[in-house]
Amino acid sequence: MIPRRYTTHFFYSFWFIVFALMVAVRVGPWIFPDHPNAEPVTPAYA
Repeated sequence: MIPRRYTTHFFYSFWFIVFALMVAVRVGPWIFPDHPNAEPVTPAYA
């Protein structure tokens, strides 16, 4: 098991990674307009 003192650090690190992935998916089409993405709003920019 993970030591008690590392559980909080692991918890916040996990949510930070999830938040970073969500932001990357949202901002991806703006930074890379030609990059194929699964976002439904990308065909509107074409």
